[in-house]
Amino acid sequence: ILETRVRQMETKHLKELEDIRTEKDHLQQLVSHQSNTIGLLEKSLHVASSNASLLQQQQLQLLESVQNLVSLVSQGKVLLKKEERLFQDCMDILQSGFNLSGVYTLHINNLTEPKK
Repeated sequence: ILETRVRQMETKHLKELEDIRTEKDHLQQLVSHQSNTIGLLEKSLHVASSNASLLQQQQLQLLESVQNLVSLVSQGKVLLKKEERLFQDCMDILQSGFNLSGVYTLHINNLTEPKK
């Protein structure tokens, strides 16, 4: 009887041990899957963060460009197409108040086409 009882306990313990091993394997697979998911999320976060930084830099550059354009227009240093003037020579340009280095169109007498 004692021997039978020991075998039953042994069988019961072996079954419990097998159940525990199965549970352990299942939990290891779950942890592995979660680790992979976390890795993918970290990569996605890094990409999103990089994109956000790039967009922020582009936004700042655009804002600076707009501010520069507004400043130039408010100072009258930008020629708008409808306000283009006809200049005959460089002195004419200077006397008109333009003092920025750049390319200006000259309309020279006796020439049919303007020169830059």
